[in-house]
Amino acid sequence: MNKRIIAAVSAIILTAVSTSVFAENTFLCMRAAENTAITIDENRNFKYIDMVASNGQHVVPQISEDGNTYLPFRYVCEMTGLKDGSQISGELQDGYFRFWNSDPSIPNDKQKIEIKYNGNYYCHNIGEPFTYETPQGDVRTVSIYNIRGSLYFPFAYMAKITDSKAIWQDDTRRIIFISNDLDVNEFLNEKNDLRRDKYLYLNFDFFCNNLGNSPLYLKTDGVTIQNLSDEIYGNPKVKSITRNGNTIYFINEDKRVYTKTENNEEINPLKFTDENEKSVDVLADTVISLQGRLYGIQINSVNDKYGKLFSANSDGSGFKYLTDKTVYNLIARKSDMNYYLFYCDALTKANLNMIELKTMDNYDIQITDHARNNLLSNIKQFVIGSNIAAYLSNDGKVHVINLHDNLEDFEVIRVSGDEHKIFLTGSDGEALTNITSMNFDYINNVLYVTQVDYTGRTYYYTLANDRFTRLERSEHSITDVSLFSDLSYNDYCAKTINGKSQINRVKYNNGSIEIAD
Repeated sequence: MNKRIIAAVSAIILTAVSTSVFAENTFLCMRAAENTAITIDENRNFKYIDMVASNGQHVVPQISEDGNTYLPFRYVCEMTGLKDGSQISGELQDGYFRFWNSDPSIPNDKQKIEIKYNGNYYCHNIGEPFTYETPQGDVRTVSIYNIRGSLYFPFAYMAKITDSKAIWQDDTRRIIFISNDLDVNEFLNEKNDLRRDKYLYLNFDFFCNNLGNSPLYLKTDGVTIQNLSDEIYGNPKVKSITRNGNTIYFINEDKRVYTKTENNEEINPLKFTDENEKSVDVLADTVISLQGRLYGIQINSVNDKYGKLFSANSDGSGFKYLTDKTVYNLIARKSDMNYYLFYCDALTKANLNMIELKTMDNYDIQITDHARNNLLSNIKQFVIGSNIAAYLSNDGKVHVINLHDNLEDFEVIRVSGDEHKIFLTGSDGEALTNITSMNFDYINNVLYVTQVDYTGRTYYYTLANDRFTRLERSEHSITDVSLFSDLSYNDYCAKTINGKSQINRVKYNNGSIEIAD
């Protein structure tokens, strides 16, 4: 739950003096109670950053009851290029900030903050309200708050001091700061939301939709599908492809994590180090990039499927375990702008767990009928959709559980018995056996499975109107199938046929899917 600053209203003590100079090349996009933000790199592409002040503390935005956004004082000052002036005695120098404790020798002296920016001096007592006028003409009453020893500063007021823009995006609840030397239209659309072409570059894991289970990946043009195996000497069978901007992460046949840059043939093993900068030897079954960090399952040998859940920075540093459990089938999900990891407990094969990345809280998920019978058992692979939980059991059966509550909101979900369905045949009457994989298209809300029959033919089915419908058949050729949407929201089916990637347009019609030639 978001912590909220309780705003007190009293007298006005100081009105800020406007300036004409701004923080240069500053872009920051964040959400309340999250310590990961979006900024821009040297090429003005979006990238994720951890919100950390120079003292090493992670910081998060807070929203007061009156709707004003606050950031920790040190962080918001450093973000705009100001320097810590706590060691400066006497008059504060230009371009510095500092905090003063109250002086007992001065009657009624109070704690205060000072900022000197472009020759203008700002001084506010902690906890005492003051007013300022936004560029839009709104007059706001705000304060600098001390919450458990941390100072919080009004974000939009800092934008005014530095002649920058502070934007609130209603639909996504994003807080955006842009310095005036940057063109707003380069980064935001007409709704003041992040432009999808730039956001796509940042967030392939969800626009790509499970292409990481195959050697296929979506290039940064948002349209072109590439077979990563074609780019590596010897055409190895790579898997678990994920990416952070131009950097592609994948697991090679030796179960090591490698990186390469798009349009560059060179591959490099990712070197992991722990939080004490000691080297960590990592074999991995899965690796996922989310918000500039890596998550994966470390295994003991190349044949293992079970292992320990870990996280690391994008360069491999900061490696640490997230749970003592032995886990498998790690998947990521984004819901309502929040990010979640789901994994299965290898000890029971009947328990799902969820990590909310905003808080890093780890939840045991229960899905039962009203008699409290567990509807999850003998799980081989699972996927989570917006209103379903589906899994493939080790006996080859496809289970689909229709949910009326979101897994992200409840740890225990109970459904009626008829909401749990086991599919043994498809709409064509053929047996749904030898299911090799299942995936979920999060953009179009489509569950699909891949089947290999006794002759070696590969089929894939999608669930629509409460039945699995066969889409296509191929003789001994299809090895990977994924559904995805490109930069322009066009829908495609990507396949690997005889080792070569093939793309077909997809049309959705009343819950069914048509594959174009």
